[in-house]
Amino acid sequence: MRRTLPSSARALRHHNYRLWAGADLVSVTGSWMQVLGLNWVVMERTGSATAVGFSVLAGTLPALLAGPWAGALADRVDPRRIIVAGQSVHVALALLLALLVWVGTPLATLYALTALSGLVTAIEGPRWAGSARRWCRPTTCRTRWRSGRW
Repeated sequence: MRRTLPSSARALRHHNYRLWAGADLVSVTGSWMQVLGLNWVVMERTGSATAVGFSVLAGTLPALLAGPWAGALADRVDPRRIIVAGQSVHVALALLLALLVWVGTPLATLYALTALSGLVTAIEGPRWAGSARRWCRPTTCRTRWRSGRW
């Protein structure tokens, strides 16, 4: 007896889609761990919810301000190159952030790194999310294609 996957999970039949989904899970988990860790460090150092708010703003504002231009730039460059470069920069920034927190760097430097990470996300994020379409056919991923989630 052959089991069929529910329509929402049919995309997982494709090997490349499973690889992409796994990489996305790792990337998103790492990003949220970094945000949570940074906010925790800011709260520990300052005890101020306002300072934590500035940390969140520093990561979000670059994407908000540069988003349209970053999207246009991302459309002109090969998606694979943008994704590889963006993920590599994210790893480098995360390691640098960990080192700077460990040595006790001032918060302004941490805010600047967070802003830079937000800018990288603004450039790389749309290409990363849009790349899922390459790994799954519309007939298999009917619900995802119709919903426009990617």
